[in-house]
Amino acid sequence: MGNGSYSFRILASETTTVEDRVRELNAKAARRGLLGQVEATFGPVEEVTYDVDGRAVQCLVCQATVTGRPSHAGRFQVVAVATVLTEGPTEQPAVLVHEFADAPGLDLSGMAIRPQWCEDCRTNRRRTLLFLVRDIDDGRVFQVGRHCVQNYTGRTIAQPVGLLDLTEALRTFERDFDDEDMPTSTGGRDEEVADVLAATVAVIGSTGGYVPTSEKPATADFVRLTLAGGTVHRDRPEYAGAYAEAADILAYIDTDAFGSDANSYVWNVRQLVARGFVPSRQIAFLASVVPGYQRWKAEQAAAAAAPSQWFGTVGDRVQFTGVITRVITWESYFGYTPTTQALYLITDSAGRIAKWVASRPALGQETGATVTLTGTIKAHETYHDARLGVDIQQTVLTRCKAAQTPAADVA
Repeated sequence: MGNGSYSFRILASETTTVEDRVRELNAKAARRGLLGQVEATFGPVEEVTYDVDGRAVQCLVCQATVTGRPSHAGRFQVVAVATVLTEGPTEQPAVLVHEFADAPGLDLSGMAIRPQWCEDCRTNRRRTLLFLVRDIDDGRVFQVGRHCVQNYTGRTIAQPVGLLDLTEALRTFERDFDDEDMPTSTGGRDEEVADVLAATVAVIGSTGGYVPTSEKPATADFVRLTLAGGTVHRDRPEYAGAYAEAADILAYIDTDAFGSDANSYVWNVRQLVARGFVPSRQIAFLASVVPGYQRWKAEQAAAAAAPSQWFGTVGDRVQFTGVITRVITWESYFGYTPTTQALYLITDSAGRIAKWVASRPALGQETGATVTLTGTIKAHETYHDARLGVDIQQTVLTRCKAAQTPAADVA
């Protein structure tokens, strides 16, 4: 699930049916006078063979993505729909925030979303849906219930066509298009967070890597099959390592290394973890945390095993060749004239890092390019990388000349 969209697999023969359903949704919205829209896109068609009850089943499948766009009126815009998870084996609610694709970025770090509260009528009641509404004039974001949201959209029928209608329609999509020969379901039951993470670790280990849901067969498909088969259990010795790593992942999710609650992805992951159980539809979402954790561990180990070292002496004129690993740009003003400055981090084959603050994006704004700089060593600095938990030595260069530029120096 991406921001403002749902992705799911269908038989290739059923793309027309999905398009017809989307047209019906948009026609319904138009009749209500709503401003939102829904659109569908499809990935390439692939032939996939499944082993179902010992027989090979071949299917032509593709990935469908349905995107919802928000409704708004006047100074207010519905920027997100918050789904409240209350059903399942736990009474611990979780509020999953789904941002609309064309709404401005949502900062959740200062919000304490209350699953039963509406800020308009100021009442608590059992709710399955909340709306996050932005006041365009002052940027304030607040939560309202599904009935009170009409006060901010200017619509008598308070049902934006974006993710709200999409959530309801998707249930029909999945019922209609979930072919019994396509093993993608765990039967709709909730799974324990630790079981989902351990199953993902085990699947990645046995298949040699993580495959996103945009490709097939995806890691999440095998995770669902593993969970449906009931083989993953913390008491089975063959899964001991997977559960140990799952425990480490849970600890990682609770740290700044994973991210800030300002990011809706981080917010939603932490909501699911706090709840303790994952609905079947959210299994792929939680599984996506595992490859990120494994990359972080690999980066942490590499930084600890081969820490960056300073080079040269302050005042030396040196030549340095490496790969651009980070670029940060910002606007500054000299008088009334705006200027774009750029900070480059460049890493050589020995793991040494050169830092250069340029008065313009002389090396472009993309990472990955190999460059050669001739510059003067200005300072030796130590930077503490909180994400990796290590101190990194950086050599600061100034008055640099890049190999691909003409003879002019750039400050």
